[in-house]
Amino acid sequence: MFFVTLAKTVQRPLSRKETPMKTSFWARFTQIVGAWGFWTIYGYAYDDLLYPLAIFKWGAVVGGGTMAILASLQCVLWLLWYEWMGKDWLGVNVVEDIKKDGGGWVEKLDAKLKKSILLFPLRIVSYPFSKTFLLVLWAIKKSDLLAFVTLNIVQDPFITTVFLRHGRFNGLRKKDWFVFCASLVFSNGYWIARNVVFIEIIKFGWHHLIKS
Repeated sequence: MFFVTLAKTVQRPLSRKETPMKTSFWARFTQIVGAWGFWTIYGYAYDDLLYPLAIFKWGAVVGGGTMAILASLQCVLWLLWYEWMGKDWLGVNVVEDIKKDGGGWVEKLDAKLKKSILLFPLRIVSYPFSKTFLLVLWAIKKSDLLAFVTLNIVQDPFITTVFLRHGRFNGLRKKDWFVFCASLVFSNGYWIARNVVFIEIIKFGWHHLIKS
């Protein structure tokens, strides 16, 4: 389970820029879960609502281009702010720890929670997060290239760049900017193509529904 995974791995050494003051277990846990909750809602609102609406209204070139530019500006601001803060509020080091230690026990914990009626609501709420988490973990363990493709499809250039830095907080290097720029091209191309296809399918279905 996503939340249980965070709970088990949430205590980790602080990064170079982070304060040496001890962070409590629940403060760290709440920070990561809250951050991902916010980012999920934020991502759905922009990628799955505003993006297709803009393409539907203004077309792939104007609508898609405008949303791609706005997405790029947002992502670069998030990336600069994340580096400036020097705090791993996305839990990148959690993934790095699991990558080293192995993630097979995540599935075991998931199976154990199926037997607990009391934890059933938590299982329902965290189900999509746990599956996405396992997908990302699998991709990162395979290779950075596969992680690049997977993260750009399920997330965005900001998240992709942060995770492919593997928890580093020592300045944005040329490689980081290359990954970020490549992510902007790949992810926005994917979003535009996906939304155009989705809109055309709806238009086709609506047209034939009216005719019938």
